[in-house]
Amino acid sequence: MRYTFFVILLSTSTLILGQDDQNSCLANQSYHIIILGSSTAAGTGPLSADSTWVNRYRSFLQEINFNNLVTNLAIGGTTTYHIMPDWFAPPSNRPATNPNNNVSQAITLGADAIIVNMPSNDAAAGYDVNEQMSNFIQLKMVADSFNVPLFICTTQPRNFSAAKKIIQIQTRDSILNYFGTRAIDFWTGFADTNNSIKSIFDSGDGVHMNDAAHNRLNKIVINLNIPNLFADTLSYTDYSILETNIDN
Repeated sequence: MRYTFFVILLSTSTLILGQDDQNSCLANQSYHIIILGSSTAAGTGPLSADSTWVNRYRSFLQEINFNNLVTNLAIGGTTTYHIMPDWFAPPSNRPATNPNNNVSQAITLGADAIIVNMPSNDAAAGYDVNEQMSNFIQLKMVADSFNVPLFICTTQPRNFSAAKKIIQIQTRDSILNYFGTRAIDFWTGFADTNNSIKSIFDSGDGVHMNDAAHNRLNKIVINLNIPNLFADTLSYTDYSILETNIDN
């Protein structure tokens, strides 16, 4: 007698996104990521706009779904104080928030996720690690209150004085420790043994990164798999036949 056995998988849909893996669930929905930051995110360093990490990331996401949006609110010279919420009252001798380019504006524009890229302007202005972390944590609290995931990039190597390099390193470590999986490491691999920019990644001014560096920054952001946060699971059980065995 012949018996036919079917092995049936009962599963709900899940999403695993790699750089070259575009899942149908992801392709069928769109999302909006907003960038807050300073000159690196704004595009200073690379020779062409297409080479910046933000524009590369936008291109990657729009290859998945053309309706995906990446809005870049970064402006050169920005510090953490400039991107604080509208209601924030800065301490004495600190800049006021910029209402057109801050976390409040990102939420108003309908961000599904926010990426903050602040490489070094705070340290350049003399703001220590505690001051910077206080601002980053408040930004997270604001985003959390609207259920918007917020990612914080670490500081980046710069040809600074020894004292300011210490601020950069302390802030880098604090971001990685506090924000965990929501921290983006823009330091490792880009710094030389003196904690300055490696010459192969220097755009020429000792401050901003070049095309090759932005290509790597983009890949780091892609590998975070941020779109996984927005992937809907199916509302029904998905049945599929994985294997058929015939026993004679």
